[in-house]
Amino acid sequence: MTSTNPHPHGQMTYGLLFDVTDDVSRDHDDRLPPLSEHLVRVADSKDTFVGHPVEPDLRRVNAREAARHILACTDLAHVHYDDPLQALALLDPLPRDNRLRLLRAATERSWMPYPTARPRPRAVSGCPCPCTSGDFCGGCGHAGCGGR
Repeated sequence: MTSTNPHPHGQMTYGLLFDVTDDVSRDHDDRLPPLSEHLVRVADSKDTFVGHPVEPDLRRVNAREAARHILACTDLAHVHYDDPLQALALLDPLPRDNRLRLLRAATERSWMPYPTARPRPRAVSGCPCPCTSGDFCGGCGHAGCGGR
């Protein structure tokens, strides 16, 4: 998968957790499916990400990563487990509202914003040139101008 985002898997995991959280928040039935099955089902439904195909193996990686985020938001973070999806079975008895709070916390924990370039602030005060925001103005002659 080619992307300009240095954290594409993190973004995919966030999207997966967001969608599962949305499903649980809209489903008012107290008989929710097992959390691992829910994650895998939603992950398997995501065959593209930002217009790029997502291989089935990567979908499973994202489901496991989402499970790790969920487990990290619990008292089970210190428990050893071979497969984080299997460890989620310990959380299946949780009531719907508790599961929803846990999913929201995991979704927030997994958020990785796209990096943005920030201009370096310049020490020039009062200069209307772009050099005051870190851009090149061509050299305005003011002391500290980035265009010199």
